[in-house]
Parts: sequence; structure tokens; C-alpha cells
Amino acid sequence: MIFPVINDVKHRPFCGPTAISVLTGVPISRAEKMLRRARNDWMLKQYNERIKPNAKIRSTYTSEVVSVLKRLGCKVKSVEITENTFHKFVDDMRHVGTF
Repeated sequence: MIFPVINDVKHRPFCGPTAISVLTGVPISRAEKMLRRARNDWMLKQYNERIKPNAKIRSTYTSEVVSVLKRLGCKVKSVEITENTFHKFVDDMRHVGTF
């Protein structure tokens, strides 16, 4: 199910928190808070330090988004692509000519 985005932040939200909001229905502020927590968990393991408490969440890794989705109770499963999809697209479009 796709939910409407609840934009309760003053800045323009970025794609990671917006995607979490669309998939779960939580406000963007909560998605950002949970992404900060996921990022802090990783930062503490790697560098023994934290990010700033109100740092904007700009770039998100797939693993961070998946971690937050799982914490929010979403069932996440990986999809394995067995063929080169761009190559398949080019093969399918050969009849058009050079593009």
C-alpha cells in the first residue's frame, strides 16, 4: 500500500525519508530520526562516534532504508536479478537503430 507523504519538516525532504514515509505512512521527521539512529549504530561500530543530532539526512544507503523499514514492521525481501537488464533493453531495441 502506498501512503500519502506526511511532510512535517521545514526543509525539503530527501528521497530516503520520503520513500520510508510513502511505504509506511510515518511522518518524514520520524523517518529521519530513525535513519539517524541506524546511521549512528553504524558510525559507533566503525568510528566510535555519532553524527550530529539534527543532521539532515541527504544520502541514504539501501541498507539504512531496509533497516528502518524492518524496524517499522515491513516485510522486506531482496530481489535477485539474474540477467543484465540494460543489455536486455538494448537487445530489445536493436530494431530501432542507433540511439
